Amino acid sequence: MPDTTNHPASRLAPLLALLLLLAWALPAAAADVWVNTSSGVYHCPGGQYYGATKRGRFMSEREAAQHGYRAAYGRTCSPARPQPAGSKSFNS
Repeated sequence: MPDTTNHPASRLAPLLALLLLLAWALPAAAADVWVNTSSGVYHCPGGQYYGATKRGRFMSEREAAQHGYRAAYGRTCSPARPQPAGSKSFNS
């Protein structure tokens, strides 16, 4: 049987496994909310339940809203976008 201990793939396999584990466990930069998949509520960074519920996952706030999840306490994480100068709102 050939010796495969010095084969490049055998040295990369543990590193690739570690990278995949870290990519799964850590939130991505764009994944800025924690969705409690049991309650259907998402939590902002710094909140008491951010990453702390038993069932959930990280995703972007936009993705959470598109999947029908709602913001905790009715407060979104992203600040409201200011309207450009000279634009008219529907309320005025």
